[in-house]
Amino acid sequence: MEDVMSKVNEYKDIYSQLKKRLRWKVSDSRSLMMVPSLYVTNERAFDLDRFVEISD
Repeated sequence: MEDVMSKVNEYKDIYSQLKKRLRWKVSDSRSLMMVPSLYVTNERAFDLDRFVEISD
């Protein structure tokens, strides 16, 4: 159960970072929700600056 909660917390953390940084660029929150789910399910480390640089 702890593993699930840690994944949920990681998802929420990534989502809040993205929302704070990209709120004016992305109007559909479902797109923002997809990104953290991919990172969490693939167990990848998330780096916001790297993600923004690649996506630009």
